[in-house]
Amino acid sequence: MEKRIDPNAFEDEYADFIDRAVRYADGKPFTGFDHPLVSPSESYKKEVHSVARGKLLIQFWKPTDIGTGRIHREVLSALKTQVRHRGLHVVNNLLDWRLKDDFAKGANTKAMEQVLFELFKSKASDQDLFEKLQVMGHQYQFIAYLFFLKDKQRYLPISQQGFDRAFDFLGVEDFKTSGNTSWSNYTTFIDLIKQVQALLMTKLSKPVDLLDAHSFTWTIGHTFPKWAGESNEDEEEKEQEGANPTAASMGADAPSSAAPIAIQPEFEAALYPEGRERFIEHRKAEHIRNPELVRAAKEQFLARDPNMCCEVCGYSFFLTFGAAGAGYIEAHHTVPVHTMQPGHKSRVEDLAMVCSNCHVMLHRIDPLPTIEELRQRLLDQRQE
Repeated sequence: MEKRIDPNAFEDEYADFIDRAVRYADGKPFTGFDHPLVSPSESYKKEVHSVARGKLLIQFWKPTDIGTGRIHREVLSALKTQVRHRGLHVVNNLLDWRLKDDFAKGANTKAMEQVLFELFKSKASDQDLFEKLQVMGHQYQFIAYLFFLKDKQRYLPISQQGFDRAFDFLGVEDFKTSGNTSWSNYTTFIDLIKQVQALLMTKLSKPVDLLDAHSFTWTIGHTFPKWAGESNEDEEEKEQEGANPTAASMGADAPSSAAPIAIQPEFEAALYPEGRERFIEHRKAEHIRNPELVRAAKEQFLARDPNMCCEVCGYSFFLTFGAAGAGYIEAHHTVPVHTMQPGHKSRVEDLAMVCSNCHVMLHRIDPLPTIEELRQRLLDQRQE
């Protein structure tokens, strides 16, 4: 049975989307996907595709390369693509870092290179290739990312939970991508995004491509902020139970008068060894940190990366732990706090967002490495 977007549900979601866009951008109307609500955190996907395709070098692939390791290396390079978007370094979050590692460590085989060669260089059935990758044990998100690299006009990346929520909001009945890896499921997912694209084209005078519709759907299902004064019975009930924010509450930062509830504080004990003397020293250092600076830096980071992935290793507490990890990341001062002179003024750009493990390593290694140095050290370690 064909799955359909409910037009009435779309109207409701679109009206809410427009209202939030206007409030987020201090009155700037939403006229296209260059709007500040979505552009910083979403439009980088087009750059990822362009850069990654360039790294594949498929124009030079030959049948004799199959089994040599060359195809695996060049696909791995495309999987690890990072781009600069709107002047900012953006980590490619279209594919979970653990799936990249799995490919790096376990997919350097002749059989895998054969399938990759056929995917990008032959006229073999896409359905057959999808199913071959599935039989090999590859995850839905990984397979979809490869198909996205093959042709962004026909295929899209996927992150199942976020889109499942969006389709619920859009009135799609009895359809889930989570736990349902199959060619039929993937093509239904693509068709639903195409329906969203067609509906968006009736609203906007600017062109709407498939990736724009993908961004819209992801945003309504995954990254909307909660504004001051907003609540609903379900959320109030969760708050009474002491639950964490839902994944749907994550997203771009709200205006300064309404801080997003997705931002979670750091845990002091996660950064420093136990022991009374060290704990007291840490409290003294914390005394000169500006909590508003940390919050502002996290809110800006959240707007760029709704999954809040570590800038060193790519780890996301949200992608790993779901709602319990939503909005959690740690702020690392690239200028050590203990070296600051009285009157020192820090900028948001002086803070990096890192996971607990990388934060510990940044302070454990002497001399203090930069984010780029620690990232390269990690990459070198993984390749050994």
